[in-house]
Amino acid sequence: MRLRRSLAVVAAVVLAFALGYATRRGGERPEPAPATAPQPVLADAVRQVLADRYVRPLDPGALASARTVEQLIAQLGDPFTSYLTSAEYAALRADTAPRFYGIGVRVRPQGKALLRIVGVVPRSPASRAGLHKGDLLVAVDGLKVRGHIDTALAALQAPHRGPLRLVMRRKAGKSHVVSVRRGIVRQPAVFVHNEANGAVRVIRITRFSLGVAQDVRHAARGARVVVLDLRGNPGGLISEAEGTVDVFLDRGRIFSYSGAHTLAHVVKAKHSALPRMPLVVVVDRATASAAELVAAALGENKRAKIVGTRTFGKSSIQAVVPVPGGGAVKLTVAEYLTPNGRSLHGRGVHPDVTVKTRLLFRAVVLARHLPL
Repeated sequence: MRLRRSLAVVAAVVLAFALGYATRRGGERPEPAPATAPQPVLADAVRQVLADRYVRPLDPGALASARTVEQLIAQLGDPFTSYLTSAEYAALRADTAPRFYGIGVRVRPQGKALLRIVGVVPRSPASRAGLHKGDLLVAVDGLKVRGHIDTALAALQAPHRGPLRLVMRRKAGKSHVVSVRRGIVRQPAVFVHNEANGAVRVIRITRFSLGVAQDVRHAARGARVVVLDLRGNPGGLISEAEGTVDVFLDRGRIFSYSGAHTLAHVVKAKHSALPRMPLVVVVDRATASAAELVAAALGENKRAKIVGTRTFGKSSIQAVVPVPGGGAVKLTVAEYLTPNGRSLHGRGVHPDVTVKTRLLFRAVVLARHLPL
């Protein structure tokens, strides 16, 4: 079965990124992957998950006629539903955690024989070992990447100590061996700094991983003016997005959701907001999913001014269900609507003030002149 290796991002800043993770909590340490399940067993398990959980009713005949996992997924025509191998599933779990066990790289396959490093977590074992974006992995712990991509991915974040021997190639140079000792990798998702001589607090959220809402509450406490920077934020845990809105919105509807196997539900603010301060939210075309939910909730409740460009436009919620063999099905289980009952699918959030350049500067200027 050909699997979509382009989604195989180890310890990434959220896989493929317009994901919205619904009813699960991230943060557990990846476990060693069990042996791959036989294809008929795996296909039957995936078929049952789709029949029981998918956002819309599916044709039983079409489900029964599909013989492979690839065929089952393809018939949906849903870019946000996919089968995750054991390594991909472990990477996704790690990405929603504030820390994970591994070496701290993000990689993508380059052809069938190499893995390219597309990102290195600062102060991680990989960073200390001198690994850089653009480096190519030829072999991992004595196993060539060619023909063993999934096994190589799993080794990069295996939950046990000891050095990991990597055969590397940098640009056109010769292959060389690098030894990296796996360990705890911390990946903060909230970054804070002050602008305008301390008058404006800028809170940047790179993704909605576990603990983000609590970090935002701590960062915003005592601020006179806040700029919430969601540029490039691909989404993450819906629960953390909801909690972030609660930091600033004291009452009102945050969003509603429903699906074929999910009861319709309206989520409202929990009356736990900090004392009111002027608030601006910065977005761009790469702001997606749960990040769009935050922008829409704060904007439509007139709690914040939205500055930037139209956002990505994703209005669906995914859940991740483990299946035999160590992998999982990531599937769309519900669709959400904004407080005003709008779907963002294909439309996105439109800013109150459209700005294409110097977004953060313009947002800070606007924030300083907003009334309390």
